[in-house]
Amino acid sequence: MRLPTAATGVAALVLALSAVPGPAAAAPGQACFWSGPGQTGQVWCYSPGGYTEAEPPVRRHARSFDNRSAGSVYAIHFGDRGCFHRELRTDDYDDDWTAWAARLDGVSDSTMGCAQG
Repeated sequence: MRLPTAATGVAALVLALSAVPGPAAAAPGQACFWSGPGQTGQVWCYSPGGYTEAEPPVRRHARSFDNRSAGSVYAIHFGDRGCFHRELRTDDYDDDWTAWAARLDGVSDSTMGCAQG
């Protein structure tokens, strides 16, 4: 019986790791938000057309985003002092969105009359 060498074991590990899928990418026409930095963790995507509430675990925990929609979309936050929006232009992305990570309540194709924030 032949035992695997260290080189064979390393090669097998490299092959196994290369088969692990990476983070989901935003599809054209969508703005996607991830619960982890660097577009990792759980993902929720918005397709423009009105307001949509973000789903857990991204709601108030959006650590990264990528906007591949055909136009601007607006991150919306409802707080004690009213509502605020943050414009996300086409092809905008942030791999460490700490400024709004705890604020994202939903996404809209308009500012919804919210103040810029």
